[in-house]
Amino acid sequence: MSFRLITREASWSAAVLCRFCSALLLLFILVFAADASDLYVSLSGADQNMGSQESPFRTMQKAADVVKPGDIVHVAGGYYEENVRVTASGNPNEPIVFKGSTGARNKGFVIQGSHVTIDGFDIGFGPVAKHDAAIRVLPLAHYASIINSHIHHLTNSYGIDMESHGKLPEEGPANCIISNNFFEYIGHINVNLFGSNNLVIGNAFANSFNEGDAVRAWGAGHHIVGNIITNMGLGSVTETRGHPDLIQTFGDWGVAAYNIVFERNYCADSLSQICQLEQKGVPDIRDWTFRNNIFVRMSYAANCDLPGVWWYNNLFYQCTTNTGSVILFAAPNNKKGPAWRSGAKNNIFLECGSRVDNPQFGWYDAPTGLTDLQCDYNYVAGRRFSRKQSVRGRSSWVFLEPHGINGGDPGFMSATARDFHLKPNSILAGKGHVLETFNNDFFGDARLGKWSIGPCEVAH
Repeated sequence: MSFRLITREASWSAAVLCRFCSALLLLFILVFAADASDLYVSLSGADQNMGSQESPFRTMQKAADVVKPGDIVHVAGGYYEENVRVTASGNPNEPIVFKGSTGARNKGFVIQGSHVTIDGFDIGFGPVAKHDAAIRVLPLAHYASIINSHIHHLTNSYGIDMESHGKLPEEGPANCIISNNFFEYIGHINVNLFGSNNLVIGNAFANSFNEGDAVRAWGAGHHIVGNIITNMGLGSVTETRGHPDLIQTFGDWGVAAYNIVFERNYCADSLSQICQLEQKGVPDIRDWTFRNNIFVRMSYAANCDLPGVWWYNNLFYQCTTNTGSVILFAAPNNKKGPAWRSGAKNNIFLECGSRVDNPQFGWYDAPTGLTDLQCDYNYVAGRRFSRKQSVRGRSSWVFLEPHGINGGDPGFMSATARDFHLKPNSILAGKGHVLETFNNDFFGDARLGKWSIGPCEVAH
């Protein structure tokens, strides 16, 4: 299945995905041993056949029952009314691969073994039970890869759901890749992460409704990078509008969620919340990083109710039209969790907040008592690049930073075309704080010398 972009923005969005995905897929996907077998499945076949190209199986489940490491199962086009359970495991050099031809559709997969790849299937409109999943990844399904697939029109179920044996990261699937898939019209959760060190890269998410969060994350070490997320909370098969989040976690289940990175994602035009992160008494819900993301016309704020949440080099343009602040750092007495050890550096806040002409709104909320909150080197401006209030008063209603930039034309190549590269004479060029934890920009290009404010460096 070819990847389909659903954004109406400039073609540079497509380039983002290509640069992230091509090298990754070459490195991690479809590396087979020379003695691998090819099995074939077709609606014209029979399970009594040999599974060869000339004599194919009728069901994918028959192929799943006989696969061994290194086998590739080629599935012809057509609708297979089966939810395939893959219990066999491959190995690092010989993964088991189910590869769908154009038009290959089925009800779903359950991945139980390790080193299994699902490539190029259409899963949607099926009778998936409430809180079931199109693709379920069980706790020992390490190194699973789900790529190039279309997962869609699921009213009450997950797109991809990972499961865990318990509450610790090591009790769930690890080192899995979810890449180059198209999720749309999902009313529960698009991707539900457990386990550790899983990668969600280069996917498109669109038109979710109800509880259709793009990603919910528990576990540790997950990386959500280079995805395009649009029109969330606006599309519905039932014509009802919901309130999904781009990314969410919470402590109600007592499960850890730490060292999560949300990076180089393009998120736009959504009636949804940027994030909802709640510790709720779980010590290991902590330490999340958002860096080099672009957020355009997102309706609701980023709620940060946990310690160690950092925002670096992001852009917020015309965001949080239903709230005053863009990033809400929770106060020390917040029952859901305080935002100790948190901060925001090198971010752009332009025309944000429910009243963009009000000089008291439109960036982050710094509640009294968060003495270790570190915010500096940010740019804020209202409509027509107007300044925000910078005289002392209520602390959360003034913009006071030693190195921040208040007002003035940021010098984008074209904000209307959503090209946020900086012109060479931009007031943001070279005015950021040099950080040690990463050194690239939104496109993956290295930041050399002085850093600029925002996700995109100077255009070359």
